[in-house]
Amino acid sequence: MRIKQSQSIQEQKELLQQIQKEQRQLQEEMQKIRKELDQFNSISSVRLHNSFIGRWDPLRYPPGILVQNPPLPSTKGELLQMNSFRCKIAATHLKLPTLLGSASIEERLKQIADYLGVPYQCNCM
Repeated sequence: MRIKQSQSIQEQKELLQQIQKEQRQLQEEMQKIRKELDQFNSISSVRLHNSFIGRWDPLRYPPGILVQNPPLPSTKGELLQMNSFRCKIAATHLKLPTLLGSASIEERLKQIADYLGVPYQCNCM
């Protein structure tokens, strides 16, 4: 009888440890999701602002992006006038994915404009 109780207690302890481990994993996953949601919310407000600005109004950037001019444009008009080299530098500064092949200036501008929420009609397709 005592051996069965001891085994039962041991099984309960193991089960409790397993539950605690899974709970920690779930908490870690929830923290990752919260962080992603916070990032999404911060970029969404930036995109919303930038989608309604005039050509020479200042652009907003996501938190954590060190805004320097150059490489980052300060206005929508400046963004739309950037050359390919400056687009590459700005995309790198914004940590955007590298465009494959020999991307056109139109594709490079569209990538940055889309990220920032600036309306841009690309004739690159």
